[in-house]
Amino acid sequence: MKVYAMTNSIKRKAIIKILFLFLLLPFVNLQAQSYEGNMYGKIKEREVDLFIWLDLKIAKDNKILNGSYFYKTIGKEISISGKKNGNKISLIEKDKNKNITGVFKLTVLNGNIKGVWYQPNKKDTLQVELYRANPALRNTAKIPKLNDLLSEEITF
Repeated sequence: MKVYAMTNSIKRKAIIKILFLFLLLPFVNLQAQSYEGNMYGKIKEREVDLFIWLDLKIAKDNKILNGSYFYKTIGKEISISGKKNGNKISLIEKDKNKNITGVFKLTVLNGNIKGVWYQPNKKDTLQVELYRANPALRNTAKIPKLNDLLSEEITF
């Protein structure tokens, strides 16, 4: 009898463990999925806010980051890459000659991202704030240049 009772107890514990792991499986799977972030925000330079749009892709391992960003008034894409470690994000921007032109050190807080941007070998840091955005807004994020707004057909 004791052997049978121990077997049932062991079976019960095994079933409970399997059910527990089965319930956690969807959460583990979400962590492993690819993530794409579309964010808008600003880099604060003295008293001026430089508004930016950032597209960021986090690889399936949830650590390696790639993407680009642009200043709304300039519109030129700047490539960025980096790493994510917990709620810390480090991004590096490089020019076409592969020289590092800027560094982001960011922290994810309550779904928003805050931190600093700085140029290598410079002491000044600029505050950065980023917020999630609907990717459909990307097309309207760039401020059009006057030349883009005016047509050659306009006469005075």
